[in-house]
Amino acid sequence: MNQSLSCPFSVSTLTTLKEYCSFSSYCIVACTTSDVTTEIVNSSGVFENITAVGNMTEWPANNSMAFYNCPGLNIDNIVLPTKLQNLSFIKCDWHSFPQNFSYPTSLTHLSFDQNPLKSIPYGIPSGLNTLSMRDSNLTTLSNLPQSITNLIKKAFNCEFRHLENNPLHSLVNISFDSENIYFGDNNSSTTSPITTFINVSLTSRLQTFSCPNCDITKFIIDEASYMVLNKSVYHFKSIEFNHSDCEKANGVKSALGTYSVCMLTSSHPHMYKTTSHIIMLICVLGTVFVLLCLVAFALWRRRQRQRKSTTILFEVFEDGDLTPIASIFQTRDTIDSCSCIAPELDEIRKYRLDTSEILLIAPISQGSYGEVWQANYYNSIIAIKKPIPSYISSDNMRRMIKEIKLMARLDNANVIRLLGASWCRPMDLMIAMEYMDEGNLQTYLSKTTISTFSWLAKLDSILSIAKGLAYLHELPVVHRDLKSRNILLDSKKGTKIGGFSVSHDESSTSTIAVQLGTSRWTAPEALMSSKYSTSADIFSFGIVLTEFDTHRPPYDFEKDAKTGKLLSESMIAKQVALGQLKPSFTNTCPSWLENIALRCIQLNPNARPKAHQLIQEINECIAIEMYEVNEEPRNSFI
Repeated sequence: MNQSLSCPFSVSTLTTLKEYCSFSSYCIVACTTSDVTTEIVNSSGVFENITAVGNMTEWPANNSMAFYNCPGLNIDNIVLPTKLQNLSFIKCDWHSFPQNFSYPTSLTHLSFDQNPLKSIPYGIPSGLNTLSMRDSNLTTLSNLPQSITNLIKKAFNCEFRHLENNPLHSLVNISFDSENIYFGDNNSSTTSPITTFINVSLTSRLQTFSCPNCDITKFIIDEASYMVLNKSVYHFKSIEFNHSDCEKANGVKSALGTYSVCMLTSSHPHMYKTTSHIIMLICVLGTVFVLLCLVAFALWRRRQRQRKSTTILFEVFEDGDLTPIASIFQTRDTIDSCSCIAPELDEIRKYRLDTSEILLIAPISQGSYGEVWQANYYNSIIAIKKPIPSYISSDNMRRMIKEIKLMARLDNANVIRLLGASWCRPMDLMIAMEYMDEGNLQTYLSKTTISTFSWLAKLDSILSIAKGLAYLHELPVVHRDLKSRNILLDSKKGTKIGGFSVSHDESSTSTIAVQLGTSRWTAPEALMSSKYSTSADIFSFGIVLTEFDTHRPPYDFEKDAKTGKLLSESMIAKQVALGQLKPSFTNTCPSWLENIALRCIQLNPNARPKAHQLIQEINECIAIEMYEVNEEPRNSFI
């Protein structure tokens, strides 16, 4: 309660204004005639049952903002960060949307899913990349910006296409400048019942146009759009050629796959036949050229395989991951080629979840190969991991199946729990896991200080990690990618180990060369692609310990002695592999942590402690720290 502040809102309102939310990034302000009260909201970017939204300019622009299940949400006074990129209003029971709404100028992803809106809201930014209006009440697309890249998110779960389940009956006088346009699913009977396709303009950006349950009775298209559509991947249930309508439009009957459509052309019909012959000749010559290129490529690849080289090229990602370029340039598989893993999906069918009950809400994080989303499943918040569209391939799908099978074996309070798997087609495979509301350790450390994240609390997290490793090593399983981004925290469940995409049984003879984790945390013997064991995880654990001290990634400020510039990722990997680079500690680092960390990162794997030994040592440190906390006056434990 605060009587010194004036009341700015007529109803309880979510805001980030510091004068009301002094102890939190955001809060709900409620006003009465005599005072102002604030309520702290526990959310990671998905707000439920909110009545109204006010000034949110202090919200971190790189975080998603989603309002879910907020019937009648009042946004009359909303002010958003100009650099906000991802915004969702899901299930707000809106029949209309304010025309004067001020969209963030940097917005790239926008969702109005499950709102009974009859038309696309006015003024949507032209720079928007993805628009989702699933399960709405759209009857027209008149306000649709032409430049939206995706009206479907590539490789998204097939139950959640972005214009699915809307009563659209016709596409008339509409221009699309999009890569992917989707109006339903092959397996759905509640998709858009479109029957008319007239004067729809398409550009050369188009890759997919899918309307698999549409029975088109009128199909008239201009010549340029016809050429674009003919080159794309398209799906229609049926197209009925109407001779009289085509004649009235001065069009000509033209083949679109197995269908016949009416194409508008300024030339006389016999001129169109000549054009068709020219096009056919060009296609033949183009086919010959492509075949010659394929033969040349096959010969070059054969020659490359015969060469022996000790050089490995790496691609560096934003999260610090080093990945061999050989895997980066792996050709993306098509839907059909991914179907070859269908028999392998039978091995995980017993873990399959009801796909129709999974609602993806907002992205949480993205790594080199996959991305993690916050999702809703039967009114419970879960985490969903799915591959990045550009890395969808049969090999990567097999890697995900392997990860699911491994996680299904794991049952420990300090290891992320598998909830199941979900897919419609093989390429839609997703992993469902328990949700951790405080995110990953690296992000958490970057937002806290020694005063806000005490050593007693840190010791509790460190102990949980050690217990998780001891459990894995007892199986035995080598994690192979232990790092602060793969350690997750929860306000109630504590600390758990996740990120099992490259983990394997210790008995396996495979090495880490092709599936390299993050080099800053990787043991030297693993970077050198030699034999390694569970002791490689102990090395990674030692590196994580240094982060508890510095609150920064390892080697963050290490410089090249010759140039004075920060070390590149490849140079860090090289120096770590050769034992020439070790992480630094702060002047205030407790001696026990430095001692344990240095023993864990010894160059000789056999000299590193075992996980069960670490548990005993950490328990002793906790006992001493608790004793010193209770001392009067308190002595710092160093």
